[in-house]
Amino acid sequence: MSKKYTILGIESSCDDTGVSIISTDGNSFKILFEKTASQIDIHKQYGGVIPEVAGRLHCEAIAPLLEEALSSVANIDAIAVTAMPGLITGLHVGVEAAKTLSYTKDIPLVGVHHIEGHIMSPLLNKGAAIDAVSFPLLALVVSGGHTQLVHVHEFGSYSVIGDTRDDAAGECFDKVGKLMGFIYPGGPKVSKAAIGHEDNIPLPRPMMHHDSLDFSFSGLKTAARYYLRDNPNADVGDVSASLEAAIVETLAYKTKKAAMQIGAKTVFVVGGVSANSALRESLATSLETQHIALIAPELAHCTDNAAMIACAATRRVMHGSFDSVSELTASPVGMLPQ
Repeated sequence: MSKKYTILGIESSCDDTGVSIISTDGNSFKILFEKTASQIDIHKQYGGVIPEVAGRLHCEAIAPLLEEALSSVANIDAIAVTAMPGLITGLHVGVEAAKTLSYTKDIPLVGVHHIEGHIMSPLLNKGAAIDAVSFPLLALVVSGGHTQLVHVHEFGSYSVIGDTRDDAAGECFDKVGKLMGFIYPGGPKVSKAAIGHEDNIPLPRPMMHHDSLDFSFSGLKTAARYYLRDNPNADVGDVSASLEAAIVETLAYKTKKAAMQIGAKTVFVVGGVSANSALRESLATSLETQHIALIAPELAHCTDNAAMIACAATRRVMHGSFDSVSELTASPVGMLPQ
């Protein structure tokens, strides 16, 4: 029987304070504890995440969550914490909490790249296992802060082959949603408003046919802004449907192009925007013609969560590759492991 590892995960890179404990044999994953303290009700008053406010709220939430987690599961083999990238105010809280716990309880520590956590998130699905994933693998990471195409050579080794040159897709959703009067976060409300409406407003598909695999959504955001300015009585549902169609079509086209370039057998779509049903449907239809499997996380694990961070630390835990308490630091930027 394979050795089982119990890993505690901590996530605090933006506006969610997450703590989770998973059990794994290195192939499949079982969640033993999971809880997230959301800050949305606070930040929606400001129309977006305020880093200083987020940091203070992480400070308030982290200790009670850790206490509850540790009282429910004994014998932790390792602590995994998001160390990069993200809002430095939140990252500091999570990293310092993890280092303190590691030092006082003599538990090994692993710093995790936030995007690697998202890439691993579909492995938390019921019945999922690493040995069931067919390579080559492409990951579309799409959220409020990131829009990337990542060639996953193997779990733990990544190459970013497409990136946003300005705004992320989720940021475009949120900011145009704000222009239409939706309370933060606007993205899910845009998608809801789009139901039953048509893509009948000529919004651009930026860089869709560009030679590179990069994205750009600032021009789309600006075009939507000018349309709303010039058409003050525009139907919000039609604008929402047209915006969603422009984003989804661009993401699906570029993803299929990237998948064919690397000969992908599987595509993971991950991150907060991966919860968008129109995106999932468009990707599935597009990739099916090339016999490429599409896998997305369960909805609960599309947004930031600590279980994915614990999952991403598994390989290093199994190999005994840990970080020093004195040397691990939080960073707002950082490259994925090569």
